[in-house]
Amino acid sequence: MARCRTGGISETVAHDARLAKPDHRGDTLWSPDRHPQSDRHIGPVSERTRNGRPADGPQPGKRGKTAKIDVRQTAAASSIIRMTSMQPAAQTDTPADDAAVAAALGRVPSGLFVVAWREGDADRCMLASWVMQAGFTPPQVSVAVATSRTLLGAIDRGAGFTVSVLAESQRSLLARFGKPDPDPFAGLEVVRTAGGAAALADAAAWLDCRPTARASAGDHVVVLAEVRAAGGTGFEPAIHLRKNGLRY
Repeated sequence: MARCRTGGISETVAHDARLAKPDHRGDTLWSPDRHPQSDRHIGPVSERTRNGRPADGPQPGKRGKTAKIDVRQTAAASSIIRMTSMQPAAQTDTPADDAAVAAALGRVPSGLFVVAWREGDADRCMLASWVMQAGFTPPQVSVAVATSRTLLGAIDRGAGFTVSVLAESQRSLLARFGKPDPDPFAGLEVVRTAGGAAALADAAAWLDCRPTARASAGDHVVVLAEVRAAGGTGFEPAIHLRKNGLRY
């Protein structure tokens, strides 16, 4: 089971993720502006947990301070998510085998993320790389998710999710979250959001997200989500580049 230590790593169950070359089928995230080395949480109070159970009362951050800053209560965790559908744009002939296109897309930098959600009493998660900020008021992010990912079904059932922004020093976790594991966060420190989803406590940043809309086109679905709470260590995030932008 996952363990909790102040300022440690977190828990969530990576189930639907693969790696080797990180298999980020659901993609993308943005890390909030933070002061380096800080451990602050923005939004509704999230709970650090020990063995999956909420700890009593607010927990101290890395410097012994209560990890809470702003409160942005945007919606109740139990609220029903109403997703909007958008008609995909007309498809054009894309030179999928064009070496120039592949090379250029591969130079578009992204981060490395663990997207996690709750299904019943179990945690689920996947690796992602296509996450980015998508708004100021309210704060939003977009996440590109491959159509085969089970996250989409969970969202349809009303689940929220977390995005953990991996730090450069956490690349070793890619192998761990890149393959199915009934308890992938065993031994790692996690933060539990109000909705029950887990996030890595030692991530450069983590976001508690509520899906609000999505658009389907091609082999990915772009999910728009409102950021309800956030936290993290403020460490340098990992930057991901690819030789071939037409593959993960």
